[in-house]
Amino acid sequence: MAIRTIPQADGERVLSRWLSDRSGVLADRDDLALAVRFSLQLLREKAPGRSVEVRIPPYGAAQVVEGPTHTRDTTGCCGSGARNLAGGHHRPEIVRRGGW
Repeated sequence: MAIRTIPQADGERVLSRWLSDRSGVLADRDDLALAVRFSLQLLREKAPGRSVEVRIPPYGAAQVVEGPTHTRDTTGCCGSGARNLAGGHHRPEIVRRGGW
């Protein structure tokens, strides 16, 4: 699957607007989506690879960092932990008991 590339000028324009706003919030959802996707694009350029997946829902995800290829783990400690976290089991007492 080909990754769409955001033109440098468009990405820099929206990031500049985001960084110059004292509130740190982009009011326009399309601008926010573009800023996040451009940030992920920059991350892919700086840390190419496929061993770590960075997700910023609902705007995008990037696989980065050299090493073994990232796959969705649905077994073992990491997989069950991810399912527990996604299922709402992120309370500290569950994590301390080993539910994570």
